[in-house]
Amino acid sequence: MKNFEKYNEQLKHLHFTEGCSDIYKKIKKSSCLHDGMSCGDCELRNIETFLKFMNEEYVEPIQLSHNEYVILKNIDSYWKYISRNISGTICLYNSNNCMGSNYLAIETKCFDHLFTFIKFEDDEPYEIAKLIADYEKEHGDE
Repeated sequence: MKNFEKYNEQLKHLHFTEGCSDIYKKIKKSSCLHDGMSCGDCELRNIETFLKFMNEEYVEPIQLSHNEYVILKNIDSYWKYISRNISGTICLYNSNNCMGSNYLAIETKCFDHLFTFIKFEDDEPYEIAKLIADYEKEHGDE
């Protein structure tokens, strides 16, 4: 599904004379993609970039549970990325290149119900710091 399909109803009510943050709030019911940036500096203010964004594949935002957040917050900062291996085991890596990286496999069944959004088939491992920052942005710094 493309972004324009996901946000079809919201797009019907847009007025492009508004700032991008107002448009984005109407589309996603949240603040602008580029928080902390003035509308004049925002990529979505440019209609060409906005249309490109609308034509991209919609990506469902990751919703960490509180337990997942607490686990990630308490992982040693040496570990930068998280993914699953072919057997479904959660693995931590110190670099984005999983093949050439030190890793730690968490080989316990007690976490099987957590991090279900992480799949072996994912193109890239997830950056732990980004997952934490996104959670804190949504729920406040806990």
